[in-house]
Amino acid sequence: MKLNVLFTAMAVLVLGLLTWNIYLLNTNDNLQKKVDEVKENYHYLDSYNKVIQYDLTTARDSVRILEEWIDVNENKIVVP
Repeated sequence: MKLNVLFTAMAVLVLGLLTWNIYLLNTNDNLQKKVDEVKENYHYLDSYNKVIQYDLTTARDSVRILEEWIDVNENKIVVP
């Protein structure tokens, strides 16, 4: 009788551990998907920041060139 109870308890314990293992594997998969989404979002935002930085650098350079042109040609404006 005691041996039968011991095997039953061990079977319940093994089933519980298997269920826990399946739950942890599912949680791990969900977390991996979330990590992949966050990485993708990070790369998207990093690329967007690089584009904005390039645009700002180009705009700054354009303003500097226009200011230099205005300074040089300030007295050379011909009014028809």
